[in-house]
Amino acid sequence: MRMEFILEQVTMMNVNFQLNKTVSEISAYCKLLQTRLSKKGFTEEMLASAVDKFMDSTEGSNFNKLPSTGDLIALLGMKPKTVEQLAQAQCDLVFSMLPTLDMQTRAIFPDRVTNYVLKNYAGGFDSFIWDNSARNEKKQELTWRKKAFIESYVSAHDSKRESVEPLTLPNNNGRHGALLVDDKEACKVNLLAHEQNCLRLESKPKNATIEQLTNEFKGNK
Repeated sequence: MRMEFILEQVTMMNVNFQLNKTVSEISAYCKLLQTRLSKKGFTEEMLASAVDKFMDSTEGSNFNKLPSTGDLIALLGMKPKTVEQLAQAQCDLVFSMLPTLDMQTRAIFPDRVTNYVLKNYAGGFDSFIWDNSARNEKKQELTWRKKAFIESYVSAHDSKRESVEPLTLPNNNGRHGALLVDDKEACKVNLLAHEQNCLRLESKPKNATIEQLTNEFKGNK
């Protein structure tokens, strides 16, 4: 779902209900919608329909708020997906992408739980690719491989485990861009979050090594 489209819809609600939200508030809200609604399988047409119904109601003016993702889902008469349904949808996406992933050296999914599951697969992402590769004649039956993925997804989801780090194969030399799987805008949000995490880590003071402390101690004698 394009960020420009989400911003357009949110701006209409902000004006319609005279909410006077700040630029930073609207920006944060749009990013939240993009991440959450993409996970729920929303399309731009669905969002436009939900926003239209919300603007015809009085909820926004009564409560001085923009609709939550739950509000938008309710307006469309949709039921939130269960964890098992989310896991099945992500499983279908991952396994449908296997032929493409087998030819890539770097990739990222829009769903952060999926990234976590693949990154923490026994042996790493490259082991997941090999265990599911058409070239691997000893791989398990597809039913069991999908079952294992779904169980791992549900476990990670319940434990609130997520990752925004791109999935990388050993032969990646760092020069290749990541394959953005499915929802490219949500993937870009994840890549940006990863870059920000890296910058925060780089800006933190590093712990002194034993050697540095020893030299410092000698120098103070």
